[in-house]
Amino acid sequence: MNRGYIKLWRKSIESGWLKNPQLWAFWCWCLLKASSSPHDFVVGFQKVHLEAGDFIFGRRTAAEELKTTEQKIRTCLDALQKLKNVTIKTTNKFSIISIVNWDVYQPNKNENNQQTNQQVTNKQPTSNHKQEYKEVKKRYISPELIELSANFLRFQQNAFPEIVKDIGENKIKNGALTVQRLIEIDGYDLEKQIRPALKWAVKDEFWRDKVLCLSGLRIKGKNGEKKFANILMAMCKNGTAKFETIEDRAARAI
Repeated sequence: MNRGYIKLWRKSIESGWLKNPQLWAFWCWCLLKASSSPHDFVVGFQKVHLEAGDFIFGRRTAAEELKTTEQKIRTCLDALQKLKNVTIKTTNKFSIISIVNWDVYQPNKNENNQQTNQQVTNKQPTSNHKQEYKEVKKRYISPELIELSANFLRFQQNAFPEIVKDIGENKIKNGALTVQRLIEIDGYDLEKQIRPALKWAVKDEFWRDKVLCLSGLRIKGKNGEKKFANILMAMCKNGTAKFETIEDRAARAI
């Protein structure tokens, strides 16, 4: 295995993972085992292709290296699957574990630098908005915001299937990064301002088809204010919406 580094998420402290030493040790072991880049691996006489974030898994090997039992390894793996941190593909000879969102939280530095340099060479940015998204793959993005962006896109796709046709990984990341910038740069509160404003906007007759994804929330409008600021002002002007209908309940997933 190539030498290198992995990144650990600080929010693991808040989520309580450290209070379960066995689960935490197994999760870190998975991160250390995962491939840093795509490559082929030979198992017996079979060549297996592994993507970044994948690794060949065996309960016995895991138990030996972590000095625990196979049953405890099984319990930890089940927990990570339920938490949607990993997926697993099993054959009659071996299993492959894949770390979910590996490329988001453990990006390849060389690839990111190459992509960024190519973007700068090929096309000069026309606005600060475009410049920000050159950093999408270089930035750490909270899983909570990834989930928010994905849920928002799914909700709007159901509402406007002929317009929102594609929910790609990049679109989800771009939306999550925008929300992260609303929090880190613009100073908005996720629970008190951003979530309520988005839930209100998807129901408002004027705004519902003007916010089909989250990546445009920081673009300035004709009045010089960013789109999210205008949504927030409109919501405050019209009062807080009450979520009572079936559509409203669906919006809670955002």
